[in-house]
Amino acid sequence: NFIIMIIKHGKRHRLYKVQAWQRTLLFFIVLIAFNISCVDRNHLNTGKDKYKAIFTHPPLNIPTNKVPDGPIAGNGDVGFVIGGNNEELNFYFSKNDFWKSKPGYPDGGVFLPGGLNINIPSMKGTEFYAEQRLSDATIMMKMKNEVSDLTLKAWVVSSENIVVLEFQNQGTPVQVNLDLWSQTGNESVNKSGSEDGLSWITRSFTGPELEWPTEIAIAMKVTEENQSSFILTDRPVKVILGFCTNHELGDFLETAINITSETNDKILSNLRETHEQWWSDFWSRSWIDIGDDFLEQCYYGSQYLLASCSRNAAFPPGLWGNSLTEDASFYNWAGDYHLNYNHQ
Repeated sequence: NFIIMIIKHGKRHRLYKVQAWQRTLLFFIVLIAFNISCVDRNHLNTGKDKYKAIFTHPPLNIPTNKVPDGPIAGNGDVGFVIGGNNEELNFYFSKNDFWKSKPGYPDGGVFLPGGLNINIPSMKGTEFYAEQRLSDATIMMKMKNEVSDLTLKAWVVSSENIVVLEFQNQGTPVQVNLDLWSQTGNESVNKSGSEDGLSWITRSFTGPELEWPTEIAIAMKVTEENQSSFILTDRPVKVILGFCTNHELGDFLETAINITSETNDKILSNLRETHEQWWSDFWSRSWIDIGDDFLEQCYYGSQYLLASCSRNAAFPPGLWGNSLTEDASFYNWAGDYHLNYNHQ
């Protein structure tokens, strides 16, 4: 045993007797702190770049009432999952606050607002390739046939509830058809429409038996084309989708339409810069380097999922986060909160 003397304001303050195990613990704490202070963090902060999910075949488990096996991205509130194949891509959109608040299991739960189907006939039978980049929460897809080389960049803006799809093509022009849809069933009221070159859909749960009403709107516009079916040449085309619920603003439909219509190239460029900075700041807060690629990949992947689905303070993510591909009801435990998993 040895004695540690605490000096306070130049005077002896108190004597502590330290046991051998405490001395050892203190040594390792000091050693770890010293090592951390000496590490080149820029060198170690490469896990986000080193580890990314690569998909070389179309997802097989979408839609599903469990965990999807396709690329996902989100901003902590709005999220999407990609299913389908190159000819028929399916984007499924989720939002943390879109709950059907009907008492009694399984009559309520967190539900799917809707999605976007993308039909590209000339890409039928082509090789599937997608990267889920952890570094900036961006999905990069590549599709290629004998005469066309198409890329799709998809991301959810970190600071706004906006999804951006960016199409580029080299070679022979490609036909692209878009179909924005809302999930039906389970007593929801669904509407759709278009105005000034935008398409929109809503899904609502507003019955008197509910504990609170929930309504969502998704608006969509296509830059350069202003229509949901277009020919993709060598000129890039962007699809902008804006999201809003009644929990955010009472005029949720008008807000979704305004968000979408006002997002031009200049605003989008600023949003992308903010987006990349947010994710860079996020990854700079923690890192691991333990010499085990599998465990490191699990760490960075889990951090990615957390940042993608858990930033809405009023509505924390349910059991499936914001990666739904169908309504969460009986077979997926209503997407509810589990104290031994979500919020322990």
